[in-house]
Amino acid sequence: NTNSDPVESRFTIWQVATNNMHTIIPIANCISFHPSYSPDGKQIVFESDNGSDHGIYIINSDGTGLRRLLYDRIRRQVNKPVPAGSIEFTNPAWHPDGRHIVYQYIELTKTKPGYSGIDGEGYTTTYLLDVAQALAINKP
Repeated sequence: NTNSDPVESRFTIWQVATNNMHTIIPIANCISFHPSYSPDGKQIVFESDNGSDHGIYIINSDGTGLRRLLYDRIRRQVNKPVPAGSIEFTNPAWHPDGRHIVYQYIELTKTKPGYSGIDGEGYTTTYLLDVAQALAINKP
């Protein structure tokens, strides 16, 4: 691919009750993925990666109020593995209580070039994160 334009992800949100649809761009010039609605439908948790910083964020479902919960600074380069010992936070989802996020913590022990640059072996642990505590720690 010779296109040097930055990649942006968009979330298209369809509200079934009102049959309204709108699109938000969570973070400009980033790839955002794994979105999950909060139980009350007011917030979305998702992963985002701009190539140098990777993390888990929440945003209001109308596209306002972006806040970072976790970041791991994993470095991805095309056709190059990330270093062994790298960690990644991934697959966030809201807990049914609406106060916590469930996510996976991955520690890589051996990597090789691959689709996402992090194909390899390692350990995965699932964690429960208190959103209010994470926001208090990660204030801008």
